[in-house]
Amino acid sequence: MAKKYFSLIIVPHNRGKFKTITLSEKKVKIIITVLTLVFSTLTVFLIDYFSMNVTRQKYRELFDENSRQKQAITKYKVSLNKLKTNVDEFETYAKKINIMAGLKSPEVLKEVGVGGGDRGSGQELGSSSYSQDAGLNHAERISRKADGIDKNLDTLVRFFENQTAKLASTPAIWPTTGWLTSAFGSRIDPFTGKKAFHYGIDIASSFGNS
Repeated sequence: MAKKYFSLIIVPHNRGKFKTITLSEKKVKIIITVLTLVFSTLTVFLIDYFSMNVTRQKYRELFDENSRQKQAITKYKVSLNKLKTNVDEFETYAKKINIMAGLKSPEVLKEVGVGGGDRGSGQELGSSSYSQDAGLNHAERISRKADGIDKNLDTLVRFFENQTAKLASTPAIWPTTGWLTSAFGSRIDPFTGKKAFHYGIDIASSFGNS
C-alpha cells in the first residue's frame, strides 16, 4: 500500500523560488496530536491562572474584611469593658447611698445588684475564645444590672423626697415650753372621730405669752 504524503508549498512575495515541504501522513498526525496537546495544556493553564487570580482577589477582600471586623470587635470589647466598669462603680455608689439613707431592707438592697455577681464573666473580654454570643450575653447582663441600679436610684429619690417633705413640715425648734400631745402624722380627729392626717404637732403649755 502506497504511503500518503502531504505537500506544503511556500510562495514568497518576491521573485524567489518556491519552497515545498513534504510530510508523510504519519508525521502530519503526530504534528496535529502534539499541537492539540499543547493547545489543550495552554488552555487549561490559562483557565487555572485566571481562576487563581480571582481566588486571590477574593482572598484579599476577605482578609481585609476580617481585619476590619477584628478592629471593630476590639473596639467593642474596650467599650464594653468601660461600660462594665462604670456600671460597677454606680452599683457601689448606690449601695453606699442606701446604707447612708438607712434603706437596709432586703427588697431595696436586692434592687441594687440585679444581675447578680456577673456570673459567667470569668471569661475575659480580651480572650481569644471570646465569641459573639458571649459578648451579647455579657452586654445583656450589664444591661440588667443597669436597670436594677436605675430602679434602686428611683427608690432613693422617692425616699429623699419624702424625707424632704417631712423635714419641711417639721419644726426645727419647739415654739414653746410644754409637752407633746399630738404628733405629726395619722391620728383620730378629735372633732370628727375619724382617722385623718395631722399636718402639725400639738403642744400643751401654760396660758400666757411665755
